[in-house]
Amino acid sequence: GKTMLVLRMLEDALRRKRKRKFVYVSPEFSVDESLKKIRNNRRWKNYFVGVDVSDSAYAESEKSSPDEFWHDSIKPILINLEPGSCIILDDAPDSVVHHHLQKFLIEYLRTGRHKKVGIISIQHNVRGGRWTSQSFSSVTLITLFPRGSGRGKMVEFLNETVGLNRRKARNILDV
Repeated sequence: GKTMLVLRMLEDALRRKRKRKFVYVSPEFSVDESLKKIRNNRRWKNYFVGVDVSDSAYAESEKSSPDEFWHDSIKPILINLEPGSCIILDDAPDSVVHHHLQKFLIEYLRTGRHKKVGIISIQHNVRGGRWTSQSFSSVTLITLFPRGSGRGKMVEFLNETVGLNRRKARNILDV
């Protein structure tokens, strides 16, 4: 679903003649099978960096606290990107440094464009509180995946935020 869509877009971008740099941040980076193809691709190693923000990556880092892990290992990668780069945050709320990633996401949704750095955030909840609140006023595109138990929340979202009546919102999600 969500991760596969982003991976397809990422692979398409990496096949182009003029490539962007991508940083993929995920607590499942080392274990997610869907990332295997891009994680181990030597052809794209100059354009793709994976950042594992899992509990085990934190433990292996031998940092004394999640704050130190963030400030020494993760933040420097994210803030020193060249213009035209793109950051992808996947399952960031499950990360050992989720508070830092949340603050970073909110700030970069507002200011990343000034640095010419794009950001993609894969969220599991359309109403994700602070994780999604800035998104609705700072992004170009929101993609909803109308499956499972979140369907009712999407109908509510389309009704309240977009202004569609409930019947039309349900019909859109049924397509």
